[in-house]
Order: sequence, then C-alpha cells, then structure tokens
Amino acid sequence: MVSLQGKIWVPKRQLEAAKRSLVQHIELTRAEAGCLHFQVQVSPDDPQCFEVREEFSSDAAFEAHQQRAAVSPWGALSKGYRRHYQLTGRSQGDDVTYMEQALVLAEAAAAAGEVPVG
Repeated sequence: MVSLQGKIWVPKRQLEAAKRSLVQHIELTRAEAGCLHFQVQVSPDDPQCFEVREEFSSDAAFEAHQQRAAVSPWGALSKGYRRHYQLTGRSQGDDVTYMEQALVLAEAAAAAGEVPVG
C-alpha cells in the first residue's frame, strides 16, 4: 500500500476556486481503481492550508492517480502551490519527503511566471 500524507498551501486569492475544484478532484480520485482512501480538508490552524491523506493499493494505482491529477483542472489550478508531503510504502525505492522537491519546482515555476501570488 502506498500512503501520502501532508499539506498544501493555497494562495488567499485562490481559496474559493481551490475549494470548488477540490470537490471534483476528490470525487474523481475516490472513483479511481486502487484508491483506498482520499481526504483533503482545511487545517483547523490555517485556512490557507489543506491537510491531505491518500492511500492507494499499489505503486501502479498511485502513479495512475498522479498522472490523471496532473492533467486535471485541479492539477492546472494547483500547479504552483507549496506542498509538503511524506510518501511511504513505495516498492520502487526509499520513502521520500517531497518538501525540497516541491520548493525547487515552485521556484522554477515562479521564475517562469507560473506561480499565483497570494
């Protein structure tokens, strides 16, 4: 089983759009083959922070989800959002914390003018 847990921060001016987009993203994800659990909720400590918990039955199911999400309306909207995820259970290598990778990607997107400003 592959599990992802962490947080995603949404710029203040995009909060309502993100909440609307998440409704469909959650529904589609829960319908995916191999999705065992998928939850996204607003943090009680920070209204711009969403807590994320995902569980997929296999590496293949997790990868299929990542590919679908990347080309979805949610993927387009959230492309530059700051994330901090911990991924466990992958059979393809060591478990990884994605904060550094997310920051590198966000900086590259910002340099290209693609990151929404909060």
